[in-house]
Order: sequence, then C-alpha cells, then structure tokens
Amino acid sequence: MAWQGQAQAWQSEKQAWEGERQAFHRRVEELETTRRNLEHTVAVYQRCLFGSRSEKIDPRELVARIAQAAAEAGEQMAGEKRPGDPPADPEEEQTEAPAAPPGTPGGQAAEGPAGRPQE
Repeated sequence: MAWQGQAQAWQSEKQAWEGERQAFHRRVEELETTRRNLEHTVAVYQRCLFGSRSEKIDPRELVARIAQAAAEAGEQMAGEKRPGDPPADPEEEQTEAPAAPPGTPGGQAAEGPAGRPQE
C-alpha cells in the first residue's frame, strides 16, 4: 500500500510539472510575439530613415506611418501566433504611401510674402 501512496505523490508532482511546462510555453509565445513586433518596428524605422525618400518625409508623417505599420503588424501577428517564425522582409511590406499634397497637414509648404511658397 505504501507504493500506491508514492505513485499518487508522483502523479500529483507530474501534474504540477505539466502545469509549469504549459505556463512556460505560454510565456515563450508571448515573448516571441513581442520580439517579432520589435523587429518589425525596427524594420519600419530603418526603411523610413534610410530609404530613398527619407529626405522628403515630414516627422509627423513618419510617426503616422510607424503607428499604421505597427497596427498592421499587430493584426497580422494576432492571426499567426506561431513561435519560431521569422518576421516578414521589409521589401515584402506595403509600399510607401505618397507624400501628403501641399496645403494639408504634413505636406504644407512654407509660404513667403503674398502667400507664395518659399523655395
């Protein structure tokens, strides 16, 4: 009968270890999602800062693009949720949006005397 008690103790210990293992797997998945979000954000920053059109980007437009890209990445990753998947390449991402036209926030030209744009 002592061996039955020992078997039950081992069974409860096994269940406790299984619970910890599942908790660790959930934490790993959370960390993977965070890592992928951060890698995507870095890729967006690099593309905006070092891209061929970087000198034409208004700082407010840059912030808006980053926020939009982060939201899109969050939606995409919420659907995937698989640890170990590499992040998407920046070339496969959405192409850059056209610059805001003059006269709109973020695209307004500096005006000189008589309302003419300065060059």
